[in-house]
Amino acid sequence: MKYFNLIVVLSFCLIVQGCKKKYIQDFEYERVKQNICALKPQAIFNSDDFSMLDIVFLYANGNVNDALTSKIYQSSVQNLKDPQQKYIFCLNQLDFFKDYLETQIRIDLMRDNMIQEYEFHNYSCVLLPHTQLNLSRNKAMKYCD
Repeated sequence: MKYFNLIVVLSFCLIVQGCKKKYIQDFEYERVKQNICALKPQAIFNSDDFSMLDIVFLYANGNVNDALTSKIYQSSVQNLKDPQQKYIFCLNQLDFFKDYLETQIRIDLMRDNMIQEYEFHNYSCVLLPHTQLNLSRNKAMKYCD
């Protein structure tokens, strides 16, 4: 009987875990006048709905910029709900900290009754007036040195 309960619990865990696939992809920023805007990746356009949005801006030393995150969170939720909106968020480039910028966007996307967990990354160097967007992690760190 104790093995039966263990099998039931393990089976349940496998079923739940099997319904949620995780993907890691890059996303891109785009300049729009004085703003830097995060383009919605195609996976977001292809989804039926979303949940569990988490956006993190990181300095080169790994510290988080919570002020920037809280500033864009509500507009990001609104933009994600709007299928015509091509950006997740936009910020004036002066609002970004002036250094290496690593952005992580974690979101659960629903499609065809399945949950797909996405983690989107972007690495840029925001040094005015020579901002370089959409680099590899190494290039962004090197450019910001």
